[in-house]
Amino acid sequence: MFFLVLFSGLFFILAALLWVIVYVRNKENELKCCTLLVLGSGGHTAELLSFAGGLSAAYSPRVYVIAKTDQISEKKARCVEAERTKSARQPADFFVETLPRAREVGQSYVTSVFTTLIALLASIRVVLKHCPQLVICNGPGTCIPICFVAGFVQFPERHR
Repeated sequence: MFFLVLFSGLFFILAALLWVIVYVRNKENELKCCTLLVLGSGGHTAELLSFAGGLSAAYSPRVYVIAKTDQISEKKARCVEAERTKSARQPADFFVETLPRAREVGQSYVTSVFTTLIALLASIRVVLKHCPQLVICNGPGTCIPICFVAGFVQFPERHR
């Protein structure tokens, strides 16, 4: 019982701290729309990068989130941004962040609980670092922890 109360208290304090940090940062940057794009692999990456190439400069900075084991998506994102910089003649305004996968292909669902918790903790770091106002994803498993954390810290903001 003691550990349940302790864990609940720590969770509440962490949640309140996350919300305050994100709220303050968002107030400082109201003219920008920090956009977080979660890239998967294969078709997920191609679809999302095609979409990202058409985003206006108002959706800057762009933060591409990729899985640590994905070597191809980062190169493709950098190519899209290089083309964007060349055609728009504006400085590059993007970041690439890596996260551990929540679940590897073929991984047992039992062990995926632990890897998902690790991915969730890494997602907290990314969301607090960039404070995105918009998260764009199209289904890769990497997006689940990011969407959970971003939705959690933005929930009070959306319901004012």
